[in-house]
Amino acid sequence: MEKIKILQVVSCLEKGGTEAYIVNNFRHIDRERFSFDFLVFVEKEYPYYTDIIHNLGGRIFFCGVPSLKRIPIFLYRIISVIKKYGPYQAVHSHVNIANSWVLVATKLAGVPIRISHSHDTSGKDSDTFLRKAYIWWEELLIKKNATHFLACSTLAGEYLYGKEFFAAKGIVSHNGIDIAQFIDINENKQQALKEELDIADHIIFGNITRFEPKKNTLFTIDVFAKIVKKYPNAVLLLGGPDGGLLENVKSRVHKLGLDGNVRFIGVRNDVPDLLHLMDVYLFPSLFEGLGIVALEAQAAGVYIIASKAVPREVDMGLGLIEFCSLDVDQWVTAGCKHIFRKQQDRNMVIKQFRGKGYLIEESVKEIADIYEGEIGHV
Repeated sequence: MEKIKILQVVSCLEKGGTEAYIVNNFRHIDRERFSFDFLVFVEKEYPYYTDIIHNLGGRIFFCGVPSLKRIPIFLYRIISVIKKYGPYQAVHSHVNIANSWVLVATKLAGVPIRISHSHDTSGKDSDTFLRKAYIWWEELLIKKNATHFLACSTLAGEYLYGKEFFAAKGIVSHNGIDIAQFIDINENKQQALKEELDIADHIIFGNITRFEPKKNTLFTIDVFAKIVKKYPNAVLLLGGPDGGLLENVKSRVHKLGLDGNVRFIGVRNDVPDLLHLMDVYLFPSLFEGLGIVALEAQAAGVYIIASKAVPREVDMGLGLIEFCSLDVDQWVTAGCKHIFRKQQDRNMVIKQFRGKGYLIEESVKEIADIYEGEIGHV
């Protein structure tokens, strides 16, 4: 039987929540029935996800970044990829407001299922009349050319499509996780990591994310600086790719005299094991579509202090997350209150994730139904 081809459209393939969501789906979907290809805006080396995608049987193509002056070229490149490597049953676009031009191209190319997916609550900022008009036009193009309107949370859906439109036509597509990776502890790996990072007998705080403005890592540093005054043996693990602010963060750490308490651990492939080391996860994002890492941390039994910009849907009802205003002293109080981890009931964790639709086997079935046309066009 010929496989159903799906084209996934992303801006890049750095390690991040959106990319993790797509690749998790690729890992767990029935690859006897489905194949994924990836169309990426920014052409560069992506060593981590490139190998995974190729090993799963996927291909990667590049089309450039859309801008008003080069829209015709952008459309032509997408249509060319579809004509050359398709036919595709569905194109699943994950680039928020830029979904607009992707959907125009895929409709012109005759793709029957055209999915707009919102993963964020930023990207529509406008400070001029022309910019506002252009965004309005992009929103209209999405609504005219998509067959399905998905979002990782209600907040992300309302942001991209509008509250009334999303309530009438939108679908919250749960970012399911492979919970077994995070719920089970490998004691040998834990001991090896403690030795590698020199963190035995320390209180461990953590934040693993892209170093970019919306992740608010400088705020994390300011909070941690005050925590260290109360608990000098506290350590902060900071990991993830550089989104432009890594050097600023390192400079702030040095300026505050925290070099001995902060570990910059880079881009890692062992996030589940790292989460099991942590007592508290600090998550002060300025904007967030959902926050997959918050799901992962709860599965690992880590307490999370999150900003109020993080959607409440991320709370799995395990008593492991507190939402706070971005006030440093409030975060210090909350962080210090939860430094002693409590053992989680494995069955309760699974029950809560299943009940809220965040197990990967359930969320990937929903996506497969959309790809096959079982969940109809709006």
